[in-house]
Amino acid sequence: MHVRQQIRNAITAKIKEVTEFGDNVFESRVYPLNDSNIPAALIFSETEVVESATRQKRPGIQRRIIETGVYLFAKADYDLEDKLDPLAAKVELAIFDDATLGGIAENTELGDTSLLIGGDPDAPIGAARLSFISTVLTQQGDPETPLQLNGGIFK
Repeated sequence: MHVRQQIRNAITAKIKEVTEFGDNVFESRVYPLNDSNIPAALIFSETEVVESATRQKRPGIQRRIIETGVYLFAKADYDLEDKLDPLAAKVELAIFDDATLGGIAENTELGDTSLLIGGDPDAPIGAARLSFISTVLTQQGDPETPLQLNGGIFK
């Protein structure tokens, strides 16, 4: 399994610990949302930048900077931000409880957050988008095996 998927799975597992979402945590870019499954979280990979982490010739060590988008949805009304901010805080705390995501990543940090509104005018939905940036080391030619263990020690 690609390290990008391992990161996404680990972030999804951490967000499932946030009880406010119940079973409404989905590893998907597209999921039909309605009043019965909000609040909800959608988690998916956004970007990945790969760069050399060594000066040695091939095969070398690659640093992968993986951005995972976490979209938190709530019913949009006059207190939308007051609904989304506590959810975002709980997601941040869940992720940062283990920023290595079980030893897959060297580190994971929050890149940015933005608030969005959209949906049907009769049932508007608002969202907070959190972008988590994870740094993972791999051997060139092996995108499935992270090289670090907890604490950044190589295998």
